[in-house]
Amino acid sequence: MIFHNDLSLQNVPVSEDGALTAVVDWECVSAMPLWFSCQFPPLLEGKPSYEEPLKGMYEVGDDGEVVEMYWEHLDNSQRTHLRQLYT
Repeated sequence: MIFHNDLSLQNVPVSEDGALTAVVDWECVSAMPLWFSCQFPPLLEGKPSYEEPLKGMYEVGDDGEVVEMYWEHLDNSQRTHLRQLYT
């Protein structure tokens, strides 16, 4: 299999509607055995969270925006969902 050594959120741009637009930064690509593909790519690693957080349950900062913890929990939830799709 072809292995992208730096497959991260920065290297997988998506459009406003969530469609994959490209995979960039292929300078360290490698040919790996097929069993290697059984691992999650780094962009899917993270703490499991099976429920999407409710934005209204989080504090709002002085700037009127929801606190950073909400975004971290949302990220964990989305990565968990993507891991399930990947599997």
